[in-house]
Order: sequence, then structure tokens, then C-alpha cells
Amino acid sequence: MKKILFICLAMLIVVNLAEAQEISKLMPNKINNLNYNTNSDNQTSVTASIKIKKANVDTIYALSIETGALGRTLSGSDPSYPLYFEVYDSNPRIIPSWSQGIYPDDFPGGFFPAGSKNVTNNHPLIVSILPGSVVPAGTYSGSFDLSLWGGPSGLYPQYIAISTFTITVKVAQSTEMTLVQVDAPFNTGTISETVDFGELFETDYRELDLVVRSNISYSVSVTSTNGAALKHPDSQEIISIPYVFTLEGQPITLSPGISSPLVTNAPWTISGEDRYTLRFTIGAFDNPAAGEYSDTLTFTISAN
Repeated sequence: MKKILFICLAMLIVVNLAEAQEISKLMPNKINNLNYNTNSDNQTSVTASIKIKKANVDTIYALSIETGALGRTLSGSDPSYPLYFEVYDSNPRIIPSWSQGIYPDDFPGGFFPAGSKNVTNNHPLIVSILPGSVVPAGTYSGSFDLSLWGGPSGLYPQYIAISTFTITVKVAQSTEMTLVQVDAPFNTGTISETVDFGELFETDYRELDLVVRSNISYSVSVTSTNGAALKHPDSQEIISIPYVFTLEGQPITLSPGISSPLVTNAPWTISGEDRYTLRFTIGAFDNPAAGEYSDTLTFTISAN
């Protein structure tokens, strides 16, 4: 009989403590109409306030992030192309769901000593809409539950309550292009590249990658100052060295100062980016004057 009475008393304490703890505030409890930027973190600071009305014994608690079947995603008109979000604590570290973490190591939490009454602990959190996604323009939305677990110190926390956070993000039409070295990552800061041949030899070639990120259909054109010719700017004579310009192995005709189409009406970059190999191959030439020879190519991208 004594053993049975002891178990009943322990259960009674857990119930009383569960009723005494609450998520008193989640400020703010939503993000509305955040403008998504694929090249940088899109973050919002959130404060979770955990309040205890009265602690009869030393009391612990922890916070987890719970989501539905779609996980930490925001859905637009086509669920096949979501945005992704994460929630971090102040360390910062990703806050897992209760089933995926190890208590107490993986969860932000706190402690109320016995005798605490109407005490509130604040926990700063960060909600981040992760960069790098190229998705169709439109509105994306989703939510997560901040779950509170708690109980007497020394016992495994039990579920107590949740507070829901909703997210609404706007994705504008976007078209970006960059020139990078072969296989280098997309870099919005790279708006120009120099193709340096050093000492020239016939049939020498160099390559660059033209990389596009666009959530709408796009076209790309190129204009050559000299029309596929390297010219000596300081020579009194008109001296030039021809070169062949190709896109993905296909020769492109370049006339001086005239725009030439490279890509026409390409669909939006479903895979995240489109990458095109540009090759510059030196043609035949006869004993040109010593010096530096150059041409300038200007690439232009436009939304369709």
C-alpha cells in the first residue's frame, strides 16, 4: 500500500506543475509579408516568455520546435518548390523537434527554484528563412509550434503546452547573372571577369562560366566592342588578333557594337541555376606588334 500511495503522490505533483507552467508570450507570434532575398539570411528575432505561477519544488523546462508533415517549409502555389526555414536559440543552434533531439543537450530550457511565484524567464529565438532557394514569384506561408516541456527537476520533462508561430513571405520576380571561373559558385559580387591569355599562341583557349538565377523566363545577349577581335589600343596601325567565341560549344557571331542573342526565352531556373560554358579561342595571326591586346564583351540579361 505504501508503494501505491507514493506513486499516486508523484503523479499528482507532475500534474500540478504542468498546470503551473505556461508560454505566457511569444513576441511576435508571426511574420507577415517578409520580402525574401535568395542571397542573404532573412531573419526575425522572437522572444519566448515562460512563466510559472507557483513552483512547489525545483522545476525544469525545455522548448522544442514541432511542425506538420511538410517539415520546416513554406509553401506557395506549387508545393514542389518550397522555401525553408529554421529556428535557432541564442547560442545559436537549431532547435530540434522533441523526438529528434536529446534532452537536455539539444534544447533551450530553464529552471525555476522551489518557491518561485509568478516568475517569467525570457528566451530569445531567431527565425530564419534560409537563402539560396530559387522559386516562382508569389506568396509563401507556413507555421511551427513552439512546444513547452517541463516537470520536477530530476525527472524527464512532460509535454505541457504549445504556441503557434505563422510565417508569410513574399517572393518578387528576380533575374540575376554572374560571370565566374569554371565551376566556381554563383557570386552576385562578381560582375566582371578578365580572361588573361598571357603570351598569345594560336588555338590557345580560356573558359568562364556564365551563371543565371531566375524565377521567371529570361533571355541573355552579348555585345563585343571589337567584334571578336583583340586590338592593340596604343598602336598607330589597325592591328587585331581574331578569336572564336562559343557558348556551350556553339560558335557565336560577334559584330562590333551589335548585340547578339545567346539564350532566348529560357524557362525559370528550376534546378536553382543555369550554368553556361563560355570559351574564347585564339585564331591565326601574323607577327603582331608587341603589347597588350583586348576586347570587351558586355552580357545583358532580361526577363521575358
